[in-house]
Order: sequence, then structure tokens, then C-alpha cells
Amino acid sequence: MRVCTKDFCIPDTSIVIPKGSAVVLPVLQIQNDPDYFPSPETFDPERFMGENKSNIHPYSYMAFSHGPRACPGNVI
Repeated sequence: MRVCTKDFCIPDTSIVIPKGSAVVLPVLQIQNDPDYFPSPETFDPERFMGENKSNIHPYSYMAFSHGPRACPGNVI
């Protein structure tokens, strides 16, 4: 969970997240979305290996978070 530090308008919408609001991203839903991961229920570690990494949308796999507070152990 993160807390919004200033009013933020979501681009291309009229939705504003007010300063001080808690923001929770549905990580499980994103990681199970077939638009981001074909056959999300299938164990396929190769999807994260080598040249396949470039096929992954940068914010669709957030096991280690992103941004300035991301896990320093993130090697993906």
C-alpha cells in the first residue's frame, strides 16, 4: 500500500486521487491477467528468462515493488 502525497489526476481520465488517500494495486489480478501473461495459471519460469524479459510490461510483475522503495534484491 502507498499513500498519495499530492492530488493526482490519472492520465486520460477525469479521476483524481486526493492527497492522503491509500492506494492499493490489485497485484494478484494483474499477474493473472492473460493480456499480460498468456496462460497465467501455467507454471512457466521461462517467461522471465533471457530475451523473454523484454515481452513483460514493466509494471505487470511487481513482486519486488517499483520506484524508490523497490526491494534492493530485485534482479528481474
